Amino acid sequence: MWGHGGDIPGHQTSGGRTDDGRAVSIAVTANTPTVAQGPDDVRALVDAALCR
Repeated sequence: MWGHGGDIPGHQTSGGRTDDGRAVSIAVTANTPTVAQGPDDVRALVDAALCR
């Protein structure tokens, strides 16, 4: 998988593309303090979309 993400307080982006052309982009915003597992949850979504 190839991809790039970026984070600033209250926002997280993540995404990627497989060699066969499947792609995903996820953007998350938070109006409340983020939870500790939030970044792991986003990575799990990318994984689920591209690796299964």
